[in-house]
Amino acid sequence: GEFETFWIHYPKKAGKKAALKAFQNARDRPRIDDLIESIRKAKASPQWAKDGGQFIPHPATWLNRGQWADQVPVPAPTVFEEFLARGERDGAIE
Repeated sequence: GEFETFWIHYPKKAGKKAALKAFQNARDRPRIDDLIESIRKAKASPQWAKDGGQFIPHPATWLNRGQWADQVPVPAPTVFEEFLARGERDGAIE
């Protein structure tokens, strides 16, 4: 079901029973594909990547807080990525 799909995608496998309860109780939870997209964006965030995922909230906590609606900070591009983007804009890269 949808919860199992959520569980597969959520990177921290902790407190499955509590997560299931939170999943069922989350009234304003988005569709499962939107929820998975929120998880994907959060996984790419510096906070979730830091220290081997030490700061990833437990799934029940994430659900109870409605954190799927959080604005995930996008990591700033590296100097090299900026250089490539500038080259593409200016037509300098053949």
